Amino acid sequence: MRDLLAQVAGHCALGVAIAGYEHWLDHPDQELTDILDRALRSWGPDSAPSRRPRRKST
Repeated sequence: MRDLLAQVAGHCALGVAIAGYEHWLDHPDQELTDILDRALRSWGPDSAPSRRPRRKST
């Protein structure tokens, strides 16, 4: 059986690549490799919002 996490990561990467490609179709003056690089880097762990609840300031 396939590893679910690996399958999820693959689908997410494919979605990012498709979005980057569609962006490039609308902006052909930009380099596709630069767009894909930016898109894939934006998917990294630093781009996710924190899931920790915020503490109330006193």
